[in-house]
Amino acid sequence: MVAHMQGPIPDWLPTSDSAGPATGATPMPTSQSILDENDHEAPDMADGPTDAGESNAKLSDAIARLVDRSGAVLDRAPDVAGGARGALASAQAEVEQLSDMGVATVAAYSLGVTCGLLLAGAPRIILVLSAIPGAMAVRVAFNRGMRPAVLLH
Repeated sequence: MVAHMQGPIPDWLPTSDSAGPATGATPMPTSQSILDENDHEAPDMADGPTDAGESNAKLSDAIARLVDRSGAVLDRAPDVAGGARGALASAQAEVEQLSDMGVATVAAYSLGVTCGLLLAGAPRIILVLSAIPGAMAVRVAFNRGMRPAVLLH
């Protein structure tokens, strides 16, 4: 078994000509010696914060930072919503410029991708986002007076 190994043979590994570890080698550590090496006393409780006021001050600082950051996020929310509204409006305009066959193709492709994601177990938010182009295409198709039979064939 040892003969096919490449590189130096570890000192603790028995060789074919010896029954134990190689001469001059240190034996493998036993579980008891490992336990003895790792036997340490519990850290002294004086190492941690001793003052309750100090830990309360740290907690209040963390809460203040969290409130400041969440306020910054909320300040940006109208800009994000406006950007999303603009992106959806431009996508709707692109779908409206397609031919009837193009609208049906977009609807079928988008709903097919959504069904595939559903079968694959995608999260719900991904399913909702993937259904948006299909819903826009179906809306355009119905506004043009296309029948559902045209969309299914």
